[in-house]
Parts: sequence; structure tokens; C-alpha cells
Amino acid sequence: MSLQQERQNCVVCKAYIFEDDDIVYCPICGAPHHRECYNSVGHCELQHLHGTPEQYQKKTSNSTVEEPTGKSKTHRNSGNSVKMCPYCMKKVDKDANVCPYCGRHIVNTAYFNIDLSGGVSDDTDLGDGVTAGQAKEFVFVNTRRYLPKFFAFKEGAKTSFNWLAFLIPQGWFFSRKMYKAGALVFTILIALQILLFPLNMVLNQNVFTDYSEMSLYVMNYLNESMANGDYFPLVMTLIGTIGPIIVRI
Repeated sequence: MSLQQERQNCVVCKAYIFEDDDIVYCPICGAPHHRECYNSVGHCELQHLHGTPEQYQKKTSNSTVEEPTGKSKTHRNSGNSVKMCPYCMKKVDKDANVCPYCGRHIVNTAYFNIDLSGGVSDDTDLGDGVTAGQAKEFVFVNTRRYLPKFFAFKEGAKTSFNWLAFLIPQGWFFSRKMYKAGALVFTILIALQILLFPLNMVLNQNVFTDYSEMSLYVMNYLNESMANGDYFPLVMTLIGTIGPIIVRI
């Protein structure tokens, strides 16, 4: 368990850290990781910064604005002259295009009129007492796309069809970090393919010139099985063929 700190994000997936999340802190720099994220990397995500001036420093409730290299105290104390780096979550000069801590490029919204909320105000209720501002902190990436979708769902919009999820459902789940759902779908699809194994064994014993010839052979094989009172091949073929389509839909 972690002790929730203000605006603390996992340094791997960048998602906001909640009080009941399972968190691992780097023993050297204190960088917070979701345990799953830390295990996927195998070490601190920011270990390349260990021992350097850019090493991560754990935030505390009384922490002050950290001073980037070469910035004067005038910049530090000038009120609205700082902004938050969206990658390492450290405060940098508002005009900086590159974060001096993590070295990544920062889009300066002062020069580019970018609405990170997709037109949804931060105080908009998205349901279950969650505001758009809270959802933006949690989602963190591509909020311009997702916040309007969340708002549309609350207003009763229906979900859209996703061809990638239909064609490769397990891959889609894994890409969304829904590992349990992805593993379940993958297991079901493998099990359905196993049901077609007896039919594949029969087909492998023959050589077909085209698909129509193979289809005719399958139909004759199933008809002969049913004529002999054996409905098992038909049932397994139907389940193994229609099942994956149902799972994908």
C-alpha cells in the first residue's frame, strides 16, 4: 500500500496513484511505481538518473518548487512562472520546451491553444461522483479523446465498434493493460481452436485443389457422421467455428 501524496504518478505508466494502489518505491531515489509496472521493467524506471543532479526526489506535502539547473530564484518565486512536466511531474519554467529533469519535450500550451480536456470542463460530473478533472489526472494520456467519450457515455451514448478489438481481442485487452480480461479471452479462443482439432486431423489426411473441394469434403464427412448417429463432429465443428465469432463480438 502507498501513502497517497499530492499529484503523485507512477513513473512508468504515468497514471495517478491512489491510496489503495499497490506501490513500490525505488530504494535509491524514492520514485513511485505500481508494483505491476515495476515488475515489468525489473528495476527503477529512472535508474539512469541515479547519482545525477536530475535524480528523482520524492515529493512531500511541504515540498517547495524544485529549481531547474540554471534558473534563478526570480523565476522560482514569480507566481505563475512554473508549470508541471507531464512526464516526471516536476515543476519547470513555464516557457521551457524541454524538461531539465527528464529531458523530454514539453508542449507549451501558452503558444499552442490545446484543450487537454477535449472541451469538457474539469468540474463536469462523469458519473459516480467522478469529475472530468479527476478523470484527467487518472487517465493522463490522450485525455482529449477519452474525456468526451466518458461524457458521451454518461449522457447515454452507445459504445462504438472497434475492429482491432474484434480481430485481435486479446491483444486489444493487453494494450489497454486489462491483463486478466486479455488472458481470459486468449484462453477461451485457444480452447475453441482445440475443438476443431479432430476435424483438422481428418482434413490433413487429404489434399485439396481449392476451398470449395475442401468444403464439400467437410459437408460429406459431417453428413456421414450424423447418418451413423455420431453428432459429436458436428457439435464440435459448430462450437469451434461460431464460438470465436461470438467471443469477438
